[in-house]
Amino acid sequence: MTKSGIVKLGDLNVSKVAKKGSMLRTQTGTPYYACPEVWKDMPYDHKSDIWSLGCVLYEMMMLSPPFRAASMKGLCTKVISGKYDPISNNYSSDLKSIVKSCLQVRASERTECSKILAMPGLLNHITGTLDEI
Repeated sequence: MTKSGIVKLGDLNVSKVAKKGSMLRTQTGTPYYACPEVWKDMPYDHKSDIWSLGCVLYEMMMLSPPFRAASMKGLCTKVISGKYDPISNNYSSDLKSIVKSCLQVRASERTECSKILAMPGLLNHITGTLDEI
């Protein structure tokens, strides 16, 4: 949390630093937030953070991670399937749409940060400028 009260999230799953345009391979991080390509031991990029963001948002809304299992193998199966319990209707369709756009199994179908920040449902709630965030 910053001095001005802004909360920032970091380390959403992978702690290695990627060089511009390069792909990484690893099996580290928080299993609940790891994207399908990490579970499959495939190369990944910045889209893994978008997946992790979707997991964090879902957990904040539903008070439970989107993918849960009694074993690592079971968790892997659930993440790779991309199926999670529906988000409560207490939340707006805009917010549900953000989560859905982040939790796309295929990395190429996941949204970009710039698109999330441009979504009307989010823009309606931003009080400062994006530079302050």
